[in-house]
Amino acid sequence: MVNWLHNGMEQDARRIEVWMPNIKNPQEMKEFRGKVQKFLDKNHVTQKELGDRCGVSVTTINLFLKGKYKGDLKKLTQTLTDYINRFDRRSRREKGSGYIETSVAKAITTVIKNTETFTEPSEGKVSVIVGDAGHGKSKCLQEYTKQHLNSIYIKLHTSISGKAMFAKIAEALGLDRHATLDKLKETIGDHLAKREMTVLLDECSGLGVRQLDLLRQIITENGCTLILAGNGHLLNTINQPTTRHGYECMDQLRSRMLRALNLDEVAADGDGGLYTIDDIRKLYDYGGIRLSKNGADTLKQMCRTPQTGRLRTCSVVVAALHNSKQAKNGKLKEISQALIISAIEQLGLPVASLLPMVIGRANTVARQTAAKTA
Repeated sequence: MVNWLHNGMEQDARRIEVWMPNIKNPQEMKEFRGKVQKFLDKNHVTQKELGDRCGVSVTTINLFLKGKYKGDLKKLTQTLTDYINRFDRRSRREKGSGYIETSVAKAITTVIKNTETFTEPSEGKVSVIVGDAGHGKSKCLQEYTKQHLNSIYIKLHTSISGKAMFAKIAEALGLDRHATLDKLKETIGDHLAKREMTVLLDECSGLGVRQLDLLRQIITENGCTLILAGNGHLLNTINQPTTRHGYECMDQLRSRMLRALNLDEVAADGDGGLYTIDDIRKLYDYGGIRLSKNGADTLKQMCRTPQTGRLRTCSVVVAALHNSKQAKNGKLKEISQALIISAIEQLGLPVASLLPMVIGRANTVARQTAAKTA
């Protein structure tokens, strides 16, 4: 099976939906503009959306389609060619269902709703959700905001300043983000007062004590629920002793905390925990290709093992197998442990170094299960 997956992916990468036309040939350009318009109609993409994705204005796209664009025609044509081909490769990739309510999603939703329940108009509550990359925290938080319109989701980034953080919150609330830090805090506070909103902040691991304290003041003191998500560094910052210089205000934040959900710890719980076999099958049994029993057990243990990338890595591996030449030819009916291992090795994923641990756990669980049912 050496390189069978890699060869299939190379073949897919070479596929061309539209070719770069000769910009000096009027007929070729006319045909190309027709292909661009057909692409927009077929995929329900607006001219503005195409412009945004290609880094140009809607006016530029409009002029191009009319054959009246006077700018750098070669550059724009190449950009459109590249984008359409990239879109085509992505659209042909076999995908599973969208959002799946797994045990992780249920646990996160429960924490958010519990925190909302205990929030009072006079004082909001705070909960923290932590875990390493790949648990699906971001997707769960984003889905929550789609289903609950009185909530907002903001994704932060490492080393973000206090002003930049509140500018992002202001933008999510539909407020002017271009102001001083004091003005941003005042405007956001006035907007949140008595609205009882839920503010979901993601990627909070880089926040410092001062930023966390400002969030407490502006959000919870205006009667809103605050959910902070990140990795273990976030919880370490919050749990620092208040006797340590500069951390005195963390006592105020901790006193308003309702729950701290550590997904890493819960995932490692062998007695149920997160990532059940039912979760794995909901996520990765699709497209007419099923997981074998040892394949499902392997993915489950990968999700339960730290530093593997968890769901994110599993999704990459399964998607690669679904889009292999064997799958396209209808020859792949089942994904086994051996195929998962082969795919990880061929893709050169970092989780390869942890495979012995993952496989050992999966096989141990399989033997224990067999012994119980014998």
